[in-house]
Amino acid sequence: MQSKSKLKLEQGQIWKQGDEFLRIVKWSRLAIEYKKMTDPAAKDGTVHDVTKKEFCRLIKGATLMTPDLLAADQAARDASPAPGEPALLAPLTEPAPETA
Repeated sequence: MQSKSKLKLEQGQIWKQGDEFLRIVKWSRLAIEYKKMTDPAAKDGTVHDVTKKEFCRLIKGATLMTPDLLAADQAARDASPAPGEPALLAPLTEPAPETA
């Protein structure tokens, strides 16, 4: 018999679902108020009210972000260019012509 690990939802938890982050703003016995964001550091986003059951369905397959995972994710986003921006590459330099 396999046992299922139970994860407790807590206020302040941040979940990553695809490219979006869901932060639990308010936790109560039957309802969850969460904020949907594209960047957890900016704290800009939209607030949604759902039942616990709906929230659990919403985060199915999502990753609970620990401080280490958040730092790694932020570093990866800082290293990659924003949509529409060119990638930062080292300028190509041609070798100097050889002189005899």
